[in-house]
Amino acid sequence: MSKEKIRDLSISNVTSFDLSGNAQYLTTKNGLLYELKNEESTIALNLVNDAQFPFHDRGEGGLLSVVSNNKFVYISYTSEDYLVVDEYSKNFSNVRNIIKIADKEGSHYGGTLVFDKLGRLYLSVGDGGNMDLPQNLKSLRGKILRLDVSKLKLEPEIVAYGLRNPWKVSIDSKNRMFIGDCGWETVESVYLLNDLYSGMPYNLGWPVFEGTKRNKGDPLMFKDTLAPIYEYERSGRPGCAIGGFYLDHLEVYLFGDLFGTLSLLKEQKNGGWYLYHYDKPVNTIWSFGYDEKTKNIFIGPNNFELKISIEPIKLDSQVKLCRTTMPNGSKNNSGCQ
Repeated sequence: MSKEKIRDLSISNVTSFDLSGNAQYLTTKNGLLYELKNEESTIALNLVNDAQFPFHDRGEGGLLSVVSNNKFVYISYTSEDYLVVDEYSKNFSNVRNIIKIADKEGSHYGGTLVFDKLGRLYLSVGDGGNMDLPQNLKSLRGKILRLDVSKLKLEPEIVAYGLRNPWKVSIDSKNRMFIGDCGWETVESVYLLNDLYSGMPYNLGWPVFEGTKRNKGDPLMFKDTLAPIYEYERSGRPGCAIGGFYLDHLEVYLFGDLFGTLSLLKEQKNGGWYLYHYDKPVNTIWSFGYDEKTKNIFIGPNNFELKISIEPIKLDSQVKLCRTTMPNGSKNNSGCQ
């Protein structure tokens, strides 16, 4: 495939960034994948024209995520009634299909791809708008899945379930996963999987719980779910928590909201996470990109570069928890009356 230089680096409709390797990539909702290398941008792959599948970007669909390792590039996208992940060579020839998950409702795809420090591939999958599936361990909807792409035969492993729409997830330098789960009517939530190899999948509660709020009658008890490290109510307006990245040099977790609110979470010695709203105007947020080497931060959909610098700050706890087991194993009774 020939590569065409792009003179205008102002790329719109950005759904994901992969800035982890020497070759860096970003995807757009309408099916374009760009390779960013040596501070020059080249078109590396146009999925709409070059790949052999019925791609669509209707509603929440589109080219959703890209991630690479030393050998291959992995791309997630929507194709008719499916969420699909394919494996490509570095010259973007299709190697094989990794997974194909039915989604007939056409919403809540999730679709983020990320590697852990052991080289395992993770895929976030939304509930597809079907509340019956997230608590069903026979379904792959409403889950965080792990795939060992070094094997020829791939068997998805459920790492977490009980999710509504984990649109963006990330794994930090400590091999912890942060999840931004888009809420339903009132609550947006951020979760932390402190141990990706705990042996048992985490239950994040949906749809019985929306964050810490009980959403429906069910025998499931809150103590048997993983509590969010942060949640907030959005006062009746539609919204969506957009998961970001843990910034080691600042020791904070950066995340956002569809409406453009930027927030930072900092962990305290007692295991609680405290919030700081970052005063930076952004029109809307679809995705974050973070280059650990350069500390550059980008925000989609408009490929906006964000400069973060913070002074000593007062962080306010926004989650009231009682008799709750936190991801680090400690008991949090800060919200007990």
